[in-house]
Amino acid sequence: MASGPSIEGQTEPSEFLPPVPPHEFIPSYLTKVEHVHRSQFHTKDEMALRDISTDAWVAVGGNVLNVSDLTDIPTEEKTLAEVRARANLAKHAGQNLTHWFKPRCYPLQLRQCSNFCHDGQTEYFLPQGIIPDVLPFEPVTNYAMPKAGHRSTEWWNDSTREVGKLTKKMRKIYVVNMLFADEPENATPDLLHVRLQYEEVCAEETLDQILFRYLDSNRHAGSYTWKFEGEVLTMEKTLEENGLADDESELKELDINVDVYIPTLHVYFNDDLTEA
Repeated sequence: MASGPSIEGQTEPSEFLPPVPPHEFIPSYLTKVEHVHRSQFHTKDEMALRDISTDAWVAVGGNVLNVSDLTDIPTEEKTLAEVRARANLAKHAGQNLTHWFKPRCYPLQLRQCSNFCHDGQTEYFLPQGIIPDVLPFEPVTNYAMPKAGHRSTEWWNDSTREVGKLTKKMRKIYVVNMLFADEPENATPDLLHVRLQYEEVCAEETLDQILFRYLDSNRHAGSYTWKFEGEVLTMEKTLEENGLADDESELKELDINVDVYIPTLHVYFNDDLTEA
């Protein structure tokens, strides 16, 4: 469900909720989630969906960047070197490229190495091949210098490209809609899907931001009370802050499948007369 503002600053339809229709007596279900917004964090799976040349995201230093304008091959004439650079970056769209750069260095700098095939000359470490905004270390005759008006900041240091943050930890949860808890096990697949929903969320997200994700499955999600083991959850807090500890490292240490225990949240409909 990854989505975000494009390079031109436009917002995708999934980024906002439709306007609340006026109603004299019964409030719309949308009024219950007006305060809820999409989290700035993205999972690796969400970022991996942006892996084509016309819609390319990459992660660098924890930031998710939109590089679609650098991976798409424009119709106007380009040098062979620039076409190759764009194609090399496009191959890595949807991936975390932090390892291309020096650790704990800001502004970000590409890794360097000594090329012993060229008398130990220091060069950028580019096993993936040349990429946009990389200039040669030494004067060469086969490189066309950028034209006037070219970007003054390398794309990996350009804050205007940021569309969010890459989560440091993904959490798996089940959301059980107690409104359908009594349905038989042989119910239709669609009904079972409504009752039990699997979600992959970011550890940094609050319950309100997880609720935003759940809106794709249940547009009335704002009209539910969220509980875990019978205790009402605080929507302004994260899973960890609500007492749902992340036991993945401990389970791995004990050689237990991490999917054996996935926290299950129960949502209870408040019957607050919101309209369908």
